[in-house]
Amino acid sequence: MSDIREEWIALLQKYRLSPDRPDNEQFWCTKLDTAPQEELRAIQSEKLRVAVRYAYQCIPFYRRKFDRIGLQPGDIRSVDDLQLIPVSTKQEMADDLAEHSPWGSYTALDDNLWLQRGWQIFASSGTTAQPRAFRYSQFDREMWMWTNARAMWAMGFRPGRDSALIAFGYGPHVWLWGVHYALNLMGIPIVTAGGLDSSARARFIERYQPTILACTPSYALYLAGVLRELGLDPAASSIRYLFCAGEPGFSIPATRRRLEETWQAELHEFYGCTEAAPSAGGYTCGAVAARKEGPVSTHLMEDVQIWEVVAQRLVRFARTVGRENVMAGTDCGFGTFVGAGAVAPSVAWAKLESLAAGARLASQELW
Repeated sequence: MSDIREEWIALLQKYRLSPDRPDNEQFWCTKLDTAPQEELRAIQSEKLRVAVRYAYQCIPFYRRKFDRIGLQPGDIRSVDDLQLIPVSTKQEMADDLAEHSPWGSYTALDDNLWLQRGWQIFASSGTTAQPRAFRYSQFDREMWMWTNARAMWAMGFRPGRDSALIAFGYGPHVWLWGVHYALNLMGIPIVTAGGLDSSARARFIERYQPTILACTPSYALYLAGVLRELGLDPAASSIRYLFCAGEPGFSIPATRRRLEETWQAELHEFYGCTEAAPSAGGYTCGAVAARKEGPVSTHLMEDVQIWEVVAQRLVRFARTVGRENVMAGTDCGFGTFVGAGAVAPSVAWAKLESLAAGARLASQELW
């Protein structure tokens, strides 16, 4: 088991290019950030082959799923074989957690390794089931620092000019922990605002003049209101960049416009999730943010993740279990992290609209 674990880590290290500093002003890692699709697909396939062996040997949850259908790790030779791997759902993970409390059997860190190599615990929000805790290692932290730094470099954040206020309670939610360590790697100083109330954070913006505000979109709007209550104008503040995640923001034209006009700042965001991709996966860049009209585009860090569009996923699932047995549904994201009622209707509508569009495309192919 230790052999495959070391093989997996060595492979990740092989492709962790430019680990400590950016290549140039435009790209943190030019070779990966500009790689053609064929090269990215080859990297994905190489990683997938080892990842499947690693999961089978080190993660009981996946070993049971493979054994149940007679799938061997050697059956997965490339990205083209993804459809052979059984789909895992949140409900399966919730059931597994109930049976194997408190960690579940779906991660590769056992009690021994956790004490030897552990970094921190993070957890899902618990909006649809009991929160699922995940133990992450010191190596996970190194990977997160690197991937998040690549994304934020593309956004235009720079040492020697920028500083960041992280409006985050530093609890078990995963996003801004990785951002914090990536800012350290980039050499961008942090105005720590964990544990402060919103009035104190507003005063910190006035006093310490950070140029980056990192928070959820709804909290950015809420904090702007707090500044106004204190007689301060968010549009006249030092904030040049809004870095948001946790809820759709950049992808909703009305929400993006409202945020940027309120703060007179450039909005950026990236996507991740606790269970699968807690570090940067889809992210904006300076060139994308400069376009205020037209379709939204998000970069995908495909050398570290394999992405599928909604329609492709639905078709793949339907061909596995039968087209009559698939019902599409959204992930989490209809609530708010501020705790002041439901998220904006435009956000909920955009999620439903994208799901419906994917379902229509999948239906055209299946029927």
